[in-house]
Amino acid sequence: MSEDRKLSVLVVDDTPQNIDLLVEILQQDYRIQVASSGQRALDLATGPDKPDLVLLDVMMPDMDGHEVCRRLKANPATAKIPVIFVTARSEVQDEMAGFRAGCVDYIVKPISPPTVQARVRTHLTLARTKAMLEQAVRKRTRQLQDINARLEQEVRRREEAMSRAEHLSQFDQLTGLPNRRQLYERLRHELQRAKQTGKHLCIARINFDRMQALNNNYGPSVGDAALALGTRRLQNAMEATDFLGRDEGDNFVAIFNHGWENAASARTQGVEITEKILHQLDRPMNLGEFSTTLTASAGLVVFPEDAPNLERVLARAQTATGVAKQRGPGRVSAYSQSFGDAATTRFNMEGDLRRALAAGELDIHFQPQIELSRNRMTGAEALVRWPDGRGGFVSNAEFIPIAEEAGMIIQLDHYVLRTLCDQAMLWGNNLPPGFRLGFNFSAVGFQDPQCVNRIIEIIETAKVPPHRFELEVTEQAVMTDFSSAISKLVALREFGLAIALDDFGTGYSSLAYLQQLPLDRLKIDRTFIREIESNAKAASIARAIIKLARTIGLDCLVEGVESAGQLEFCRLNSCQHVQGYYMYRPLPPDELMEIVHQPALPPQR
Repeated sequence: MSEDRKLSVLVVDDTPQNIDLLVEILQQDYRIQVASSGQRALDLATGPDKPDLVLLDVMMPDMDGHEVCRRLKANPATAKIPVIFVTARSEVQDEMAGFRAGCVDYIVKPISPPTVQARVRTHLTLARTKAMLEQAVRKRTRQLQDINARLEQEVRRREEAMSRAEHLSQFDQLTGLPNRRQLYERLRHELQRAKQTGKHLCIARINFDRMQALNNNYGPSVGDAALALGTRRLQNAMEATDFLGRDEGDNFVAIFNHGWENAASARTQGVEITEKILHQLDRPMNLGEFSTTLTASAGLVVFPEDAPNLERVLARAQTATGVAKQRGPGRVSAYSQSFGDAATTRFNMEGDLRRALAAGELDIHFQPQIELSRNRMTGAEALVRWPDGRGGFVSNAEFIPIAEEAGMIIQLDHYVLRTLCDQAMLWGNNLPPGFRLGFNFSAVGFQDPQCVNRIIEIIETAKVPPHRFELEVTEQAVMTDFSSAISKLVALREFGLAIALDDFGTGYSSLAYLQQLPLDRLKIDRTFIREIESNAKAASIARAIIKLARTIGLDCLVEGVESAGQLEFCRLNSCQHVQGYYMYRPLPPDELMEIVHQPALPPQR
């Protein structure tokens, strides 16, 4: 049935009044044809303008409705037209006789207009659906026939298919490079050959930088396209005797066998070759509607000088790559024994941190937050501290990345919040009214599906009012899964927490998402305040961000205030709150309590 024409209903009845009534009920929605006899109905049904549905009276002279229906169903041209009997007879045997004749429904007189409209609409819909299904079955049948033909062709091309399967088992489908299986086979072969010839071999482990951010921003398909194009550029810059294969994920391994006689030459020239190859990524990549650039970091190992076998080669190349990434994107590092010592130190620190968490040996200190207009403390940020046993602390920059790598960061998040709640419970009502205790949650911890439940559970267990706390989340944590982040922040805000966006300006810094997030405060990152006294551009940016926060109705706090000039800049630009070492370093709980009710003057210098 055509969707753009008005459907047609044939009304068959020997009583004009009945025809008039049915026409009046249906004519607004359908084209109506009428017949006052069975023969006339058959003529219309087989004519050039076939009806889509027939309303058929049962009791008619000459040819009753049952006979008309039987003839319609016997004719292939009209067999699929739905027939609804309209009759005053409602006995069961009459209905059974009608269904045997081929009708689809009964409407019992006296006629109810809503019933007629509903039945007609329903059976026209059913007829249309049935026609669509039959068409789909025919289409699927043709498809199956085509598939069967293709299968027969595949049988005839079995050797070709087996050849393709072998290729897939040896090569990465995304990049077309040798896959991990072939890479390791080639590595074993090259190491064995180097042993036999006494030559030195250079192996570079290459890892593309920021691939996760690229995937999050543009989607995995764009990330895949960038990776494929990037590896093609690397391969095109390599010599014919060099080898590049994909290990896993964003990690690739290059083998350079240039017949070096000594390790020093292999190391020096290997770094030069790798740097030259990585420079091929400097040119922008056009990926459809997106344009981006990639960088990659690489770690080099010289065989057999740095590692005696395949396992050590790969492990130490990975260690060197990690060092390169720490130095910045796009860097190349050749393996050194000191890297191994650093790896051992990190491994030992991981064990010590795990034990310290279990034993509750980590402390929290509090860095006060100052309201400039009233010269008072209105809150403090809780910062974790790990005593080193010698009167100092292990640097957060050292142990927090280890907690992230070792999968302990969520445990650390929860530890800090529990410790903060315990301290808040001890302080009770000794804190000033409205004084808020800020706590950080890592990006990994915030992305945990149980994040909201765990935060609420910890605070409720401590029986501390939730309005006493402020959750600080970074732009990275929010943007990884934006819709989920909004749901979590809304739930935590409804629970009673204040919400602060930490390190604002270092990530996406988009007005579009700021308007959607349920925030109370922007914390402007210290990088925007550090150079305001010497750099006019930095001052302009900081001034604009402070104004932005006020414009969208958010409280503004500048972090990292470390000089009188920076403090004065914040005051002159109407920044509500500041935090930094110029006023107060992070303090132990007892020291904070000693000064929390005093005017927030900078300490004596």
